[in-house]
Amino acid sequence: MRTDEEILRRLGEIKGDDFFGAQSSELVSRLPFAIARPFLIDEATEAGWKTYGRDRDAIVGEMRGYMEFAVEKATGHRGLSASRSIEHFRSWVWLLSDEDFSAIDWEDYANYGAPILKAVANRFGIDLPDDPRLMRMAEGKICSPDCEGGCGR
Repeated sequence: MRTDEEILRRLGEIKGDDFFGAQSSELVSRLPFAIARPFLIDEATEAGWKTYGRDRDAIVGEMRGYMEFAVEKATGHRGLSASRSIEHFRSWVWLLSDEDFSAIDWEDYANYGAPILKAVANRFGIDLPDDPRLMRMAEGKICSPDCEGGCGR
């Protein structure tokens, strides 16, 4: 389980690369309010703050719950939303451990991140929707013969 110090260090490392803020929001949400305070809006209060779990069960549970949404964005060729979904997974996997993080090719964003989604699902025992488009996209192929959404290219 990552420490507060590791999370703060990671926030510094990703600062210029976290365009959508998805990674930062996932990481900050794991910190106690007093430590998270500098990253929050002025109106945030300790009473309204919820710190999310850092243990493996909690994080894999979040990943499992989010996977269908992420798959919908990838197979729907929703570029920005699909990219943001991958950033959530990137943070969750980083929170789990270095070994898990380095086992996934985060640069293989082909086909709206479908190869990454498949790798995450395989690594953490998450069921993927039974969607032949997703399986083709995860292999670097176009989702369907009449695809005009840019996958597989």
